[in-house]
Amino acid sequence: MTHYVAHPDMVARRIRGESILVPIARTMDGLDNIITLNETAEFIRQRAAEGLDEAAIAEALVADFDITPDEARTDVAAVLGELVAIGALQPRESR
Repeated sequence: MTHYVAHPDMVARRIRGESILVPIARTMDGLDNIITLNETAEFIRQRAAEGLDEAAIAEALVADFDITPDEARTDVAAVLGELVAIGALQPRESR
């Protein structure tokens, strides 16, 4: 089962009610990559950064949002894939 860790070069902040990811920019060009997350994506990102695997995150999503287990699994897989693709999370295989 895959677990995730937050990428050390990406900082998550909540500003005026918005969840954003900010790369620790070494140049001004890096500041073009500030990312805003919706409530669901931030929920998934936080749980993943806490070390929960996909199944546990999907269970938590069902408990906190009005969605089915199938929808939760689909959403979790999609959001985790996007967060890895943008460099916000790094996969870490369980031992």
